Amino acid sequence: LAGRGVRLHALLDFWETLAGGNVEAMPHFDPLRSTTNDVVRQAIIPISRNEGTAIGGRALAAVWSKGENVFATHMVTHTWSSLFLHLIAGIIADAFGAQYYMEVADILLRGPEDISKLRTALRERGLLEEAYWVCAFSVNQHAGICAGFGQAPVGH
Repeated sequence: LAGRGVRLHALLDFWETLAGGNVEAMPHFDPLRSTTNDVVRQAIIPISRNEGTAIGGRALAAVWSKGENVFATHMVTHTWSSLFLHLIAGIIADAFGAQYYMEVADILLRGPEDISKLRTALRERGLLEEAYWVCAFSVNQHAGICAGFGQAPVGH
């Protein structure tokens, strides 16, 4: 578990993929409605499923790092019912040392051009490689959530 950190560039890549409707498992992603629970169940679990099988998988952090250890310097706690947008914006705001995340959330909502500027600002400050430990990405959701984490989101 300790080696399953997620780098900021991977979070931004994932955000852009989700927001662009490019995740086959969750083409209906809506940043103003989709919760962390929704994204874990409908994007993270399918993406991190073992290839060639309908069951089992590994932590998405391990998929992204290709099994290499990434030791986080930050640990994030969150609520499953909050907007996934707020989770990602909060992490990025923390990297910048900002007290609030809404400005980052607004940037994430504006689209690829502004996200590219955000990525550049992170790169210029040497922050793209910062690693965060977030249970949604760092824990193997197939080992717990698939076996009985509450009810699936309504309407999906």
